Amino acid sequence: LTWATYAVLGSILCWTRVVGLDRSLWLDEIITVENYVRAGPHVILTGPYLPNNHELFSLLAWITSRATGESEIALRFWSVVPFVAGVALVTAWLHMRVGPLSGVFFLFLATGSPLLLDITRQARGYGLAFLAMSIVVVAALEADRSGRRSWIVALFAGGIVGMWTLPNFAIAFLIGRKQ
Repeated sequence: LTWATYAVLGSILCWTRVVGLDRSLWLDEIITVENYVRAGPHVILTGPYLPNNHELFSLLAWITSRATGESEIALRFWSVVPFVAGVALVTAWLHMRVGPLSGVFFLFLATGSPLLLDITRQARGYGLAFLAMSIVVVAALEADRSGRRSWIVALFAGGIVGMWTLPNFAIAFLIGRKQ
């Protein structure tokens, strides 16, 4: 029953994130694409900062659009796929460490959240930030539990991805690190 529930919820999660990826870009997405993705790495990394520049997302979207052509789907890829990976990571971790019911419940909440449905399909860095947060939380808990250096490396890698995507991620990461 647990695996069937995972299969159904996982399918719904993926389906709801893929449907509508080809719809027209809206205001914030257009600002990100116009001011940063199309402008390229120099402007992304050194240009005037606006909250619309989720730097890692913008760089990855620029690379992808160069390789595949600029389309709504290609621009939204780096939000959807990392989000799904983050949900899979936390779901699997909860299943192993807390129990199957926790994993199913988390997957249900991540799938059904209207806010997550909205922001993780946007051509913005929210999916990358969710993946980074997922890595940071799981790695911190596993590093505390096991003391293994590999988890500490994963913790810092997740923190760097998060800070490079959303600068305000640094506040939670750096303050949380001192706790």
